[in-house]
Amino acid sequence: MTDDCTEALLSFMRETLTNGTFSLYEIAAYPKERWQRGPDQVARPSLMPTRRLLTLKDDVPTSPIRERMSEAVRNDPDFGPILGWMIGDSMGTSSFDESTLMAHAQDALVIERTPEMNEQAVRDAIAGLREYVKATERLSHVLIPLPGIKSKLLPVEIEEGIQIDNFSDDEINACAGTGILQPLFPAMTILTEDECVGIRITFTSPAVRVAPGSQRDTVASEEAVVAPHEFGERSVLRFHDLAEDVLFVMRLVRPEWITSRGAVHLRESPLGASRSWITRRTRQIIRTIYVIDEATASDSGDVWRALRSTPQARSLPRICLRRFNDAIDQGSFEDAIVDHVI
Repeated sequence: MTDDCTEALLSFMRETLTNGTFSLYEIAAYPKERWQRGPDQVARPSLMPTRRLLTLKDDVPTSPIRERMSEAVRNDPDFGPILGWMIGDSMGTSSFDESTLMAHAQDALVIERTPEMNEQAVRDAIAGLREYVKATERLSHVLIPLPGIKSKLLPVEIEEGIQIDNFSDDEINACAGTGILQPLFPAMTILTEDECVGIRITFTSPAVRVAPGSQRDTVASEEAVVAPHEFGERSVLRFHDLAEDVLFVMRLVRPEWITSRGAVHLRESPLGASRSWITRRTRQIIRTIYVIDEATASDSGDVWRALRSTPQARSLPRICLRRFNDAIDQGSFEDAIVDHVI
């Protein structure tokens, strides 16, 4: 089946490159390095090529090819009905219009020197956007790096949607880019296999579409922000508390010292992935080995389920849980004793 919208967009891109009706600019904030795992499972930074993006000039006259592209977008069964709408999820929405499609096509061309057409890259970009707008649910992930974990059992599931696992290259870069995943010593330019591991929590939320002139109901989101957190509550708006819950269980189950600098929330948006993060205060430099064997994996799930199913435990005052974690994160042993007493 022919995708008229994509074909029309490709024709417009070819015309743009042929006529030179574009400008190039570099992304100043684009990372110059990217962490990648090797066959030995050690992640090392590799230099990224300078990336320049293509953008249309402001004084470009409308051409017949541009008009045909606009008509194809309006007539597309997936894109046409939502032109001018806001789309996204409960965490945020973005405007969707013809320029969104053009931006996807233009961003698919990674330009080092001179712009060159890459039809497959453009097709893949538009196909990905089509899947996004058609989806009825959005997936997002919270990543909690826990350097020092060793296990042959990974992934280990604590609860459905909450796993201890090795991170992918994209997840490593998301955590390293926010500073919550770092080499043990600044002079080291590697991340070992047991440093690129942690908790992955998967969230599912309904896709949001907002028609022009209508307003979203934000009451539910506001209530989620002010509602008291119960142990293990799966709310992406309170993912900092959820990170503390997971760390609390792992520290209860095994007396090894394990810590985390924070957590990252990754979500998809119409123009690519976005992320937010929180940082944690913890001891520096010290790192031990936290071995997850079959007993530890089983106990982690048992303790988690017990705390989730017992009303008294589920409503455990946050100060108790927080002070327990603070005691282990403290650099001062005197302060740690005070936190344990509290």
